Amino acid sequence: MDEQILLNNLLFGFPPAKDPKQLNPLVLAYMGDAVYEVFIRQFVISQPNHRPNHIHRQSTQYVSAKAQARSLQRWSPHLTEEELDIVKRGGTLNPGRPPRMRMSLNIGTVRLLRA
Repeated sequence: MDEQILLNNLLFGFPPAKDPKQLNPLVLAYMGDAVYEVFIRQFVISQPNHRPNHIHRQSTQYVSAKAQARSLQRWSPHLTEEELDIVKRGGTLNPGRPPRMRMSLNIGTVRLLRA
């Protein structure tokens, strides 16, 4: 048990400087990107084909802004009011640079999916 506590403190020993509800949505998206990518990588390597080019292409099908926007559209009916509020906050974000690819999907909303 003591080893588990030590491991948790080593891996997650840095609590946020603020209450998560008060963090900038871009900060939440930054952390959410990492968590989501690890989840997708775990899924991809659970599949039978492990050629590097294949796993990269398969991963990018899930982590692209367009794919995340589609996921958000599917998940939206299942979100709580609090989660929907976070999504709405994200819809007005401007990270300081335009997206590389213009699309009809709201990029700001996708950022909050990652959070």
